[in-house]
Amino acid sequence: MIHIKPEHKNIIRDILINHIPNYEIWAFGSRVTGNMKEYSDLDLAIISKDSIPSKTLALIRYELSESNLPFKVDILEWNSLSENFRAIIEENHEIF
Repeated sequence: MIHIKPEHKNIIRDILINHIPNYEIWAFGSRVTGNMKEYSDLDLAIISKDSIPSKTLALIRYELSESNLPFKVDILEWNSLSENFRAIIEENHEIF
């Protein structure tokens, strides 16, 4: 379970679908494990073998930061993560 309000999930999903509609997104970290605080960030990984264009990532990050979300959203690219970090995420994630 991803511990965010449905309206916040909709904001995030709309932004992601607008820029990267065909990518699988995984949520991980404290908002998945349940160890979060009210304003803990949401960690998301874009699952892709190819790199996402830097302009696209910048636009996503900008729109998320300018949204009405009461918490930060960290977006990471799967292919840029270390094998160790990937293993940690694979153990405990939810498909966003």
